[in-house]
Amino acid sequence: MSVSVNKDTFYTILTKLPVILLNFLSSIVLVRMLGSEGKGVHSFIANGGDLAYFLLAFNFTTAVTYFTARQNISKDKVMGIATLIVSFAFVSFAGIIYLLYHADNSVLLLFLPKGYTQSYFLLFLLSYFAYSLLSNFYMSLLQGQKKFAWLNLSDLTLRGSTFIAYSILYYIVSYHQHLLPDLPSIFYWLIMVNILLTLLYTALFLYKADLSISFQFDFQNDIRPFFNYTFIGYLGIVANFFNRRLDIWFVEHFHGVEQWGFYSIAVGLTGIMTILANPLGQVLMPYLTQMNQQEGQRQFLLFSRINAAFITTMTIGLLVVAHWLVPLVYGSEFSASVAPLYVLAVGNICFVIRNMYVAYNYAHNRVQHNLYGNVVALVATVIFDILLIPKYGIWGAALATSFSYCANMLYVMYSVHRHTQSTIVDALILKKQDLQQIQRMLFKK
Repeated sequence: MSVSVNKDTFYTILTKLPVILLNFLSSIVLVRMLGSEGKGVHSFIANGGDLAYFLLAFNFTTAVTYFTARQNISKDKVMGIATLIVSFAFVSFAGIIYLLYHADNSVLLLFLPKGYTQSYFLLFLLSYFAYSLLSNFYMSLLQGQKKFAWLNLSDLTLRGSTFIAYSILYYIVSYHQHLLPDLPSIFYWLIMVNILLTLLYTALFLYKADLSISFQFDFQNDIRPFFNYTFIGYLGIVANFFNRRLDIWFVEHFHGVEQWGFYSIAVGLTGIMTILANPLGQVLMPYLTQMNQQEGQRQFLLFSRINAAFITTMTIGLLVVAHWLVPLVYGSEFSASVAPLYVLAVGNICFVIRNMYVAYNYAHNRVQHNLYGNVVALVATVIFDILLIPKYGIWGAALATSFSYCANMLYVMYSVHRHTQSTIVDALILKKQDLQQIQRMLFKK
């Protein structure tokens, strides 16, 4: 099993390299197409879709991965429960948005920025939500079934398709502006892109996944353990969402949507590094559920050391090139993104390190500790957002977020090391024999 988990991780990371490149290129094209104001609107609405996803999906994806891998609830029943949750989430959100829109309720401003509540922005929000809901469902099921090769190929296909679609729209905006003369017309086509991507991922998923499904549930043996697992994790993920995104509303409220557009570049670039490091925890988690304590602890510490070295190295590289990279690829108007990027990139090291510990807790059904860490971080976020963002703007937002990431990491690290009786040095400082051990496991015949 050790050989399998390391091979899956190695090839997943290799796949992520072109995925990261395509994501980066897509973000450049999108920013060039929308400008600072349009990028701010796009990011705000995407954040609203993410908020709806975390509130209505009940953290079901981690439960799908966990129970599919462990098989203590049959796979067909896990599929059935997840299908019902997906259906409930989409119908509920569509109904809520419809009522808020027609009632002209101010709650709608949680999902759409002020002044951008027209129908085309609302439809973009719904299409983004549907894509997030279904793509996360497909990904969690493929992870639980350990079909990482197909998952990676699907991800690469989607990112490539996104880049092609955005490039076509950018070409039209640049050279045939009469066809897409304003922001609403661009968003209409972005809606179509979201729909096509959802259909493409659905086709890829249906081709390869184990699709056996059952709606014959036993409350005591199926429903109750599934939702017991999701509930604490659900509270933690919602807290983590607000921890990571609360600064959006603060920045938009005090400094406007254009400033959020600048800040979103810093968020996006650090997010790219997070995506590249995420496979370490994503692949390890389903394997940890089946390992004995000794083997699981050894694998966790190894992956944690690699993860820490990996994100630190990438961050140093980003800090060296950021001052010329951002204006070069996004345009000189986005030079304002560089200062918050420096701060946020350092804080992001704590966030990525924390993610590995979160995966360990999920695999060992210790999700309450993830919740406690997220609550600690949320309290820190609220305090520092209030103190820093009104006066210091997006630089203050980056500093507040970095403080909260560190607080979250420290608590979750404490919970895991207390459980494993290991030291922080064991989990963070790369050893010389680590690279040799990984090489042997990856290329062992």
